[in-house]
Amino acid sequence: MTEQEGGLTGGALEDAFIDETNAELENLAKDAKVLKELQGNVTTMVTVQGETLKKVETNVDTAHENVRAAVDDIEEASSLNCTGRKLKLIIALVIFIIVAIIALICGLYFGLPPPKT
Repeated sequence: MTEQEGGLTGGALEDAFIDETNAELENLAKDAKVLKELQGNVTTMVTVQGETLKKVETNVDTAHENVRAAVDDIEEASSLNCTGRKLKLIIALVIFIIVAIIALICGLYFGLPPPKT
């Protein structure tokens, strides 16, 4: 088959090949540009998510510290509550003893009349 049978001459074939190669190179360049933009977007998203994760980590640490402080406060309140109950019981017992002593003294002082014989 001669060049004229194929419909293209040697120069035209080379020009077609060069045009096709240029078109493919332009497509590759466009794809590379899109890929670069996507990579930039992914980098930005990773950075933002990293900052968000740091904030979450800080919040978790703060919550952990607050929970520990709350547990300590609850333990202290429980201890004080038990001490308060004991103190109230002791005060009630002392008041009861004082009232009993006053009643005994009043009974002895005012006493019952001696029995009639």
